[in-house]
Amino acid sequence: MQRLLRLLFVSLLALPVAAQCVSTTGGVSVGLVAVGTDPANDEGVSPPIPLGFPFSIGAGTYSHFVADSNGVLYLTNGGGAVGRVLFGAGDADDIRGALGDSPRVFPLWTDLEGASGSAVTVDTSVPGACKVNWVRVREFFSTGQAPFGFSVTLEASGAVRFAYGSLPALPNWATYAAAGISAGNAVGTGLEGSSDLTTSADSGSLALLYEELPGVVPDLAHKAITLLPNGNGGYRAVVSCEYGHTKSGAGCYGDTVYELFPNAAAAAAALQGNRLTLVPTATGYTATWVSGGATNYVAPVGATALPRSDDDQHQIDLVASGLASLPYPGGAAPVLYVHSNGFVSLAATNDNGTWNTPYANDFVPGRSFRNAPASAFWAWHDWEPSDLGGGAVVWHHDPIGNVLYVTWAGVENHASQTFANPGTFQFQFHLATGRVDYVWVSVDANTSSPRGSAHLVGYSPGGASTDPGPLSFADAGGTTTIDTFRALTLDASPLPLITAGGSSNAIDYSILELPDFAPPSGLRVGGLVFSTALLPGVDLGFLGAPGCQLHVASLDLLVPVVVVGPSAQTVTVTFPAPLFAGLTVHVQAVALLTPGSLPGGLNAFGLQTSNGLATRF
Repeated sequence: MQRLLRLLFVSLLALPVAAQCVSTTGGVSVGLVAVGTDPANDEGVSPPIPLGFPFSIGAGTYSHFVADSNGVLYLTNGGGAVGRVLFGAGDADDIRGALGDSPRVFPLWTDLEGASGSAVTVDTSVPGACKVNWVRVREFFSTGQAPFGFSVTLEASGAVRFAYGSLPALPNWATYAAAGISAGNAVGTGLEGSSDLTTSADSGSLALLYEELPGVVPDLAHKAITLLPNGNGGYRAVVSCEYGHTKSGAGCYGDTVYELFPNAAAAAAALQGNRLTLVPTATGYTATWVSGGATNYVAPVGATALPRSDDDQHQIDLVASGLASLPYPGGAAPVLYVHSNGFVSLAATNDNGTWNTPYANDFVPGRSFRNAPASAFWAWHDWEPSDLGGGAVVWHHDPIGNVLYVTWAGVENHASQTFANPGTFQFQFHLATGRVDYVWVSVDANTSSPRGSAHLVGYSPGGASTDPGPLSFADAGGTTTIDTFRALTLDASPLPLITAGGSSNAIDYSILELPDFAPPSGLRVGGLVFSTALLPGVDLGFLGAPGCQLHVASLDLLVPVVVVGPSAQTVTVTFPAPLFAGLTVHVQAVALLTPGSLPGGLNAFGLQTSNGLATRF
């Protein structure tokens, strides 16, 4: 099969390809001029070159740049660079500059020299953007080291974009190397340290943000890093692209984990003082009930209150707030959507009359919370944060543990009486791992609300999902693992590489949870769809497969998988030459199952799809 794939992929790669994720070439020479007795590709500097637009940094605005062979640009207004450093940056003082020194932007500032065919080029073909490339460079005095490339793009908006190809282990970098931006002119105090540009670093009000790079393979390899003005005079770093295998969306059908409490009295008896913990797995979550676990409640300090409205949804933009996205099975969420009625969704589409009130009568086809369009963490209850007699829904972040806390802090509950009946509940989102804790501190037991006082607790993946039946968390004890129908899942390893011959390494595409087409035969019928174009999730309900999404925009190649065997199958692929850095191939697994065989007759068509997977070189 592997030989067949090599031949078929020739036609696949001949098609138009997706825009490059990372590009470090193009443009025309900046015209480096030698400094002293060293050649220009070792210690060289360009004349002032127009940007083509005004670029602001710190308190100044600049029209030109001076390119340096050592991986740095100096910003000027038509003159030469002030405070230029020979032989690459030596320490943080070089990054800050002295009083009067030019601002400096440095995708990779160290002592570099050009290999055979090296160049420093500038490309201003895109209006409002100026891109400078360092092509085929290597460390000074690094005999035998493979050449590499990187680039920086300055934009009229004030954004700065770094792009990196392969970066080999660089032993001399231990001397000093850095990536970042500085307003020069002795900016800061000298006490500012290195920040990890891959983890949403933010410099606050200071126009100085940089990462020191150790003498190993840098964490910037094959990535694009964008430094965005943060609105306070400083910058925020965002990983805008990286090579490897990136998942999007989720396969169908994932399991729902839930318990419904018909009224507030039943909920108070079961929930108060306890905790539910969800730990992500490859296909869903493992649920653990911790009796007495509410002791890990963290009181809000310096919290931000969400607007005090009823039956309403408000967003917490994690990335815009300088935080990491929340990992979940199938991707990472940059924004959380917090509903006043006690649930948090990973997209905005759960805010309507259907999903606002998913109580007992709503466990019916077409209205069940299991069909909510967006993945969500449910601690649903009819809260009333608009009642100013109680508290608000607030959020705060612990930077040490990297945990986001969303708290219903003494929020009022609906009731027929007018007396105070507040409750306190907290979601704890662990942004590094994706773990989610539900913590019930105080649960009001009043059942008098004419609108019902039920509580619905659990998790549902976006779209239609199977129903394993309600759980009794308190009775389960320990760890409760749902082991019914699992979502079709696609993964890949190892990381994609371009070999010396221009082809790829062997990549294993792993399909998990292939369904049995005719139980208990063990017959698995499916395949991999390869495409050069991405489709951002189209629901296949119109085909009779609701909740299953399409993530490829074309069927450029279909590799069938028909086996009698286990539900986990692997297809090994070698992409043929000529490959190039930035090439993206989109992949999705599909599977057939007996039409109408799922619980409730779900999926009359008999088709499952996996999450999407982008393989970027």
